[in-house]
Amino acid sequence: MLCSGDVIQTERISKRELSRRKGLQSFEGEVYRGIDGVVDEYSDVISSIRANDSTGYNTIANVKHKDGSFDLTPLFVGSQGTLGIITEMIMRAEFHSRNEML
Repeated sequence: MLCSGDVIQTERISKRELSRRKGLQSFEGEVYRGIDGVVDEYSDVISSIRANDSTGYNTIANVKHKDGSFDLTPLFVGSQGTLGIITEMIMRAEFHSRNEML
């Protein structure tokens, strides 16, 4: 949930879906436009963030992928509630046998 009260679902989206969401005339659209702008404008600084540093706002390095896809989830999780409140989580799980061969 965003500070405006708007509910959004973050997930990895395609470049085309990113364009659609940036075109929304809502606070969600502002968020996508703003974060995409920051990622583009400060790409040199963002690229210097260590790949395994997944804490705080350093997770902005994991938002935009080389194929143009976009995922706000790492940023929202890393911000620890300052960008929005996570009220529900949908997780995919894979089941593994306890007797797996090494």
